[in-house]
Amino acid sequence: MNKNTKKCKYCKQIKPTDQFIKILAWRRKCCNVCYQLDSLKEQREIDQKAIKRRIEYQLEYEKNHRRWNINAMLYRSAKQRAKKYGVPFTLKHSDVVVPEFCPVLGIKLKNQRGKMCESSPTIDRLYPEKGYTKENICIMSNRANRIKSDASIEELEKIISFMSRRLDEYKKTDTI
Repeated sequence: MNKNTKKCKYCKQIKPTDQFIKILAWRRKCCNVCYQLDSLKEQREIDQKAIKRRIEYQLEYEKNHRRWNINAMLYRSAKQRAKKYGVPFTLKHSDVVVPEFCPVLGIKLKNQRGKMCESSPTIDRLYPEKGYTKENICIMSNRANRIKSDASIEELEKIISFMSRRLDEYKKTDTI
């Protein structure tokens, strides 16, 4: 026997390693042919239950890991976007710190499981072309980031002016 062959625990034949069951580490002593025999039906069912439990545990771990490590998640996603768009990325993990409240809107920042919501934290680049540098980023709510995503200061001022005029008109007509 060499590195590429094994002896099956059940049929006692020497076979290539790629013909052995790879489901669970402790079952690798059984070849695929023997694993399909009726005598191992109960063992296959046990294996399938163990695989299902392992997958469920992994999914739950990943959800919680993302939830508990929002700073790391924001860092990784920013790094991916920097690579995708070809902009500089000089952040360190310690540079990405999520505050308790959004600095723009003042709402409490919270991370929903796998979903973006209005209060989800996001990284904003003050000057998009300068990339992700410590001086050029700000952590804010998803809502604030969407509002300012591509609007200029002049456009935002026009919106404020329009909204205050409309509010004044509404107050005048409402009192009559």
